[in-house]
Amino acid sequence: MNSIILNFDDAVNALKYLSAKATASMMCLRIKVSQKNIHSFSELFDDEKTVWIPGKDSTAHQPDWQITALGCAQEINCKKNTDFSKMLADASLVFSQLSVVSDAPAPHFPQLRFIGGAAFAPKSVEGRIWSDFGNARFVLPRWQYATQSGDATLQLVIGKDEFNQTEKWQRELHQIFFWLRQKETLKMPVTESVSITHYSNDWETLVNDALQEINKGHLQKVVVSRMSHLKSTLPFSLQRVLERLAASYANCTRFVVNNGEKVFVGATPEQLVRVTDSGRRISADALAGSAQRTGASDAGAMQLQHSEKERREFEFVLDNIESQLKKCGVRITSERDIQIKSLKNLYHLYCPVTGVADMPMHILQLVEQLHPTPAVCGTPTKPAAEWLIRHEHQPRGWYAGPVGWFDEEGNGCFAVGIRSALIHHDEAWLFAGAGIVKGSDAAVEFMETGAKLTPMLGALGAI
Repeated sequence: MNSIILNFDDAVNALKYLSAKATASMMCLRIKVSQKNIHSFSELFDDEKTVWIPGKDSTAHQPDWQITALGCAQEINCKKNTDFSKMLADASLVFSQLSVVSDAPAPHFPQLRFIGGAAFAPKSVEGRIWSDFGNARFVLPRWQYATQSGDATLQLVIGKDEFNQTEKWQRELHQIFFWLRQKETLKMPVTESVSITHYSNDWETLVNDALQEINKGHLQKVVVSRMSHLKSTLPFSLQRVLERLAASYANCTRFVVNNGEKVFVGATPEQLVRVTDSGRRISADALAGSAQRTGASDAGAMQLQHSEKERREFEFVLDNIESQLKKCGVRITSERDIQIKSLKNLYHLYCPVTGVADMPMHILQLVEQLHPTPAVCGTPTKPAAEWLIRHEHQPRGWYAGPVGWFDEEGNGCFAVGIRSALIHHDEAWLFAGAGIVKGSDAAVEFMETGAKLTPMLGALGAI
């Protein structure tokens, strides 16, 4: 076998053939199939949903796979705290107990990977809104549909006993191949009405309290956030949300992680860290400072480039990322090439940071070291995080937390979970933050958070 499988019967036979070659009780079976727009895959079954779609402007990296997945074959989690060392050990055990069998050479398939993320901070998942989410959770999906360039693959992770003794996987496979044969369609509700409640949460007081801490010298920067609540007359369609984000924010990384009945979805412009070459090559994004983008004019970009306040805020982030990577034994190989990252409605200051690790680094080790950056927390990091836990009126949950994937060799990619929303049937909660430094103005920062809410408000049909 080494060809695209086009029909259900051939797929069944191919998976049975591959299962016979598996040497472990848990199997990962992979076949090549036809390529299709992947957003609607998430709606095939009523099961756990996972999505990872890298932004199209990742010019510094090799293109990664676009992945949409259903179900959970294996999971690792931390309920009470975020222990990346434990999760790394748990994942290594799972990887060691799996047989991976494919019908084509390795380059035609994405690495077997856990996908998930973690909360902004351990105490940030307390409260009703984030009750289904623990502090950290990663899943090895049951079914995964992935596309890259001209390749499309289907992956099933399943126990050998279940594969041989039940027909559930065949019924699911039949639905998948029915979907593969159908023309592209998007079920659009005839009517949709979404009400919005924006919570200011005493924004002016919160910003002024932060400025007091900065003026006293206790903090140099702190990133405060606010929340909005949406209520729809119909349940939100994840497929529709993903289609809208793809249309307007294709240069951002789109992600979906699922816990219980709630779905965390976003389109983030900020990569936290990427690891390739078996833990040797490291890259990260310094991204901070904002200016609104209006029409074709680049006045906002010029203003951002020449703003002393925004540049100071950005330097905190860049200095911190470089410092933390060096602590991990990473030799920085990039120059400080500060650029403008252009989104549909915003500009950001941006600088890619690349380096080489003297010893192989697992990406979870780097996530633990880098998160949270001053871009979403503040500086110094620990006092800023503690201040936020005490003073913010709503728990952030996974907003601004690390979201991404890792494989058996320690490679992977994590983004920062901003420009995001938590969806539960016909309700959604959105978060946005602004970095407060000396010279910040509460009204201006409030307007900035409004611009940052725009991507998800549009994706959810609220504007």
